[in-house]
Amino acid sequence: FCTVLTYAELSAAMPEAGGSCSFARHAFNDLVSFIAGWALLLDYIVTIAISAYSIAPYLRNVPFFNLPIGHVPFTIIILAVLLGLNILGIKESTRASLLLCIFDIATQLAVITFGLIFLMQIMQPEQFLFHLKQLWIRMHIGLSDVSWSPTWPQFWKGVGMAMVAYIGIESISQLAGEARHPNRTVPRAMLAAMLTLFVLYFGISTVALTALSPQELTTAYLEDPLAGIAASMPFGREYLAPWVGMLGATILFVAANAGLIGASRLTFAMGEYCELPRVFYRIHPRFKTPYVS
Repeated sequence: FCTVLTYAELSAAMPEAGGSCSFARHAFNDLVSFIAGWALLLDYIVTIAISAYSIAPYLRNVPFFNLPIGHVPFTIIILAVLLGLNILGIKESTRASLLLCIFDIATQLAVITFGLIFLMQIMQPEQFLFHLKQLWIRMHIGLSDVSWSPTWPQFWKGVGMAMVAYIGIESISQLAGEARHPNRTVPRAMLAAMLTLFVLYFGISTVALTALSPQELTTAYLEDPLAGIAASMPFGREYLAPWVGMLGATILFVAANAGLIGASRLTFAMGEYCELPRVFYRIHPRFKTPYVS
């Protein structure tokens, strides 16, 4: 919440490409901006790689889908499609993401709703309350006598990995320079994203840890946990699992696209201030996009 509010304030005050890299330059100097920019670029590269590479495991849950080529070549094709889409224009890129996001949010809300209804139907009220109590107990960290409790170093490692998901807030700030009314639309977008993330993350996590144990999620469904949640429900494997497979793939496609948008705007801004070679500060003569970056 604090991170989002900070980004909302700074993006409205300094509506330009660069995000945290730009904020650091205004607040401190070019050296701090250079370090911030390269750290962000690493975040974006990791986000794009994780997201694009994880699309194929989810598509395995879709009937009749057969990956005709290897996992890595398929990932490269996904990235090539995203690259072409982003060179054509930001409107085309963001419209595709918007449609997929609407589908994703609707499906995740459906999974949360079905999951809670299913749990309440198969349990007596006292069993349901007991299950919620067990869920609360399983949130304890550093317990040595149980298998499900992570150590504190494992917990912080998990937090660090989970924070990659919030790079989308940075991507929004990167587009402030291309928004029509950034002082109004950018903070609204960030606050809407924050509330949506909170509801979906909390809901999915609750349903997941109620339907499956942490051990099942991290072994049998390590690469596609959402599909595991769907498969644990009645008719899940037959009906929900393929749908959720498509959901997981589209979420990851949108995440890779957001990473590519953010990374390109970041390198464009760094090229403007010679924190990268000046060649990155180029706009396509026809499409008006930072095609080199």
